[in-house]
Amino acid sequence: MAERTVLYWDSCLFTDYINATPGHVELIAPILEKAIQDGTIQIVVSSVATVEVAFAAQERSQHVLDTRVEETIDGLWSQHFIEVVEFHSYIARRARELIRWSVGEGIRTLKPMDAIHLATAMYAGVSEVHTFDQQLPSFEQPVGCPICRPYLRQPTLPLA
Repeated sequence: MAERTVLYWDSCLFTDYINATPGHVELIAPILEKAIQDGTIQIVVSSVATVEVAFAAQERSQHVLDTRVEETIDGLWSQHFIEVVEFHSYIARRARELIRWSVGEGIRTLKPMDAIHLATAMYAGVSEVHTFDQQLPSFEQPVGCPICRPYLRQPTLPLA
């Protein structure tokens, strides 16, 4: 069996998937499809994402909630390949350390929710963090793994 890839997904990926955001959903959907098909991808997410991913853009703009959207969101969290990691004091301390690191390095001060996501990724020991936030890759060094836009890794062909 192929090796399992463990990814951390920032909340924006789930929001962009729910909203079918052009230019983003085309990158996200194939990863979800592969995770469903063969189980070689595990996606880790913080429990705080269940708060951040609360509605679709259309619901917000029209001020009308759709129960189907909420069912879709809840359905994402219950997928067998998605691991929701609870927020706890160890992750909180790592998140604070990341915020302090950003101040010490003189780079953009990390927002608390972003720090929680990155600290959760560290706690879970993921191989990569996927996000569309262009500021987060500057935190690769303290997080200890690549932080990049989502992509589907293509299998390598065996050498003859």
